[in-house]
Amino acid sequence: MSTREGRFRVQGKDVFVWGANADILDWVVRSDFARKHLRPDKNLDPLLAALSFGPYWGFATAESYRLLHVFWGDDIGLGPYPLPDTLAQMEHRGAFYPEYREHVVHQLVVYLLGMMIYDTCPPLKTAIKAEIARDRVESKEVESEFVRRWTMAALAHDIGYVLETPLTDPNFPSQDTDFNWGWVSKKLNERLKTPLSRVPLFAAIGMTESEETRAGVMLKEISVLRELEESLNALPGCKKYWAMLSQRCGLGHAGVRSPILRVFDLHQVKDSETRPRFRDHGITSALLLLTTWRCYAHHVEKHCEHWDSRQFAELRGRLEMAKSATEQVRNRRTLCAATGAIALHNIDMHILDEREYVGETLTPSRFRIRLDGPATEGGLGPTPLAFLLGLADTLQDWGRQVFRAPRSNEQVLSSVEVGLRPNTPSMSRPSKSTFTLPF
Repeated sequence: MSTREGRFRVQGKDVFVWGANADILDWVVRSDFARKHLRPDKNLDPLLAALSFGPYWGFATAESYRLLHVFWGDDIGLGPYPLPDTLAQMEHRGAFYPEYREHVVHQLVVYLLGMMIYDTCPPLKTAIKAEIARDRVESKEVESEFVRRWTMAALAHDIGYVLETPLTDPNFPSQDTDFNWGWVSKKLNERLKTPLSRVPLFAAIGMTESEETRAGVMLKEISVLRELEESLNALPGCKKYWAMLSQRCGLGHAGVRSPILRVFDLHQVKDSETRPRFRDHGITSALLLLTTWRCYAHHVEKHCEHWDSRQFAELRGRLEMAKSATEQVRNRRTLCAATGAIALHNIDMHILDEREYVGETLTPSRFRIRLDGPATEGGLGPTPLAFLLGLADTLQDWGRQVFRAPRSNEQVLSSVEVGLRPNTPSMSRPSKSTFTLPF
């Protein structure tokens, strides 16, 4: 148990932070790595507010929402943050299943927790550095490349929930609901139509959506879910990278259709003994991110050709900066690695019966996400970024809000019951004394 408690004055209010949340904040203000990348000199007050969840949920959600944009927007290579308001609206209006827990604050805390684990756990840092080095990133750029990959993976790993609910099934008769496929696809296509004006680099010089459309850059609108997969095929090397991760995890070997997308298909068409058919939100999150980023990079390239460098010098200069950053994301396989980790993080092969897939590319019983270890003849090997996402996502279960009335016998894990120290995350409840990851 963590007995740490912090009391802070934020925007005229007393804010209390306990346990694991206080441990994270203590790391933020003490770590050179955190000071460099999280900038507590500017972001400490909103971080305090975001981590004060419990009795301050509205306060924490608003500040978390803002910080998601701050940390994402710090890197011009990432493009616009995909559908941030859509997920928040849907969960607070009860669009999801009864056991659904909030994911806005959760994604922020997963991001902070993963940064803390990387900084304080040498074996994990070594494994992730080796994974990045295999993608031919220079040693002096490895830390910044990790931060970029982790920002994408952690802050976008649950955005796909907007497409997991049956309400967003194009074949579901839901015209009378608030959050149907038509509503979500409209939100998505609005962002795909004008991605530049949603990025701080361009918003800072007053670029508006109407000005952005003057360049006449258009991509086909998304009208059916299957069209999200086009970005996986269109981005060079991404499909091959996902296949490599699938093989390393023992998920299966690439055939006509990738193992990850094959799992995606099976979950949508077949009920299991423990769960009715669904769309895996990890895979939809990855596809949404791929689609949004692909559109952003396309707009950057086409706008560079449109705006005259003499008449629009400031805009053209920022476009050149964005073009350089997106080319770096593409060349370093940043997006491939981040979306691959996202796609893997929620896969539960236990609900698939391996006997049904004899002769196919899937191997459910071999599926494991590993931190380290040598590659084997069968292609099994470590996938450290995916491991970190699975670890942080699993650990960050304390204080999660549910959008229903609590049950009389229900126990909620609080931040006080979780202590975070270098190399030794601990949980105090006897039933949680042995903590086993589900992969």
